[in-house]
Amino acid sequence: MTMQEAIRLFNNYLNSNHKQRTIDSYVHVLGRFELIHAQRDLDSVGSDEIYTFLETLTQDLAKSTRRLRYAQLKSFYNFIIDRC
Repeated sequence: MTMQEAIRLFNNYLNSNHKQRTIDSYVHVLGRFELIHAQRDLDSVGSDEIYTFLETLTQDLAKSTRRLRYAQLKSFYNFIIDRC
């Protein structure tokens, strides 16, 4: 499964189960993640790449926002692991 397909599945899940504000928050992180890794296989994206992405994305943000972005990406991966 490509990253783009996985993000589409997760977005469908969010749209059916969450409020719009939550969806918008996830779109910010996953949209940027998709720009970089859209056509890659899920298995091919390593933990170092994810860490670098999150550090780059959150380098100038508050500590609480950084934690939120980490939690959102973790939630995406947990959803994919549990459902797919």
